[in-house]
Amino acid sequence: MDINLPDVNGIELCRQVRSMYPGCNVLGLSTFNQHAVIRK
Repeated sequence: MDINLPDVNGIELCRQVRSMYPGCNVLGLSTFNQHAVIRK
């Protein structure tokens, strides 16, 4: 999913999915090179 979504931030949505499905893994691919964004 994209970080910039119209209704919710993609990072927050990943947190919600991980909360609902703790066994789910998230693989992040991005063109962002800012360390703060990558850590989130």
